[in-house]
Amino acid sequence: MVDSIVQGIPRVASIFSEHITLDTMDMDEIKEVLQTRLDKMKIGENIIKPYDDEVLDILYKLYNGNIRDILNSLSTAVTSATFDKPVLLTKDLLSIVLREAVESRFLAKLTPRAKDVLKIILETKKGEITNRSIADLSGLDRSNVSSYIHQELERHSCVYLKRKNGKDKFWSVRPEIRWMLLNPAPKDSRQGLIKPYIGG
Repeated sequence: MVDSIVQGIPRVASIFSEHITLDTMDMDEIKEVLQTRLDKMKIGENIIKPYDDEVLDILYKLYNGNIRDILNSLSTAVTSATFDKPVLLTKDLLSIVLREAVESRFLAKLTPRAKDVLKIILETKKGEITNRSIADLSGLDRSNVSSYIHQELERHSCVYLKRKNGKDKFWSVRPEIRWMLLNPAPKDSRQGLIKPYIGG
């Protein structure tokens, strides 16, 4: 559910939150989809896209062109950054609001050791990792790794079982967890980073 305030400014978040059936696309295709949505939302209103091109570049690289995850991140960022007026989403504001979101939604519920296990899963190059590999990288017993995964990470929807191969279970992080990979913004206040844009 998008915030009721955002729905009236003028329906900005809905541009990004409607269902999309396509997954991986190239950058030009994604820009075309977003521009089409912005054009459809005009209806006599002068709507300007509420994000910098750099924001789209960052999300494209973060999700390897997966448009579902890109639009979900844009929707969350716009909703979180908007209060009583529209804002222009910059790379710093994107980092602030999404890192705050992943902290409050997921990380705040985890113990320090579970966070360490989550970071290992997040940073794996293959996009998936087994309990055995996590144990090797963390120095934890496999039984402890399994406990952290099932009792914390899976329980709080941080990870999901991607596949099985015999007794090996391969784990991946939820797309929202990748917000942890965004570079921290400078130590400016949130208010200092908010830039309003002019709409109709």
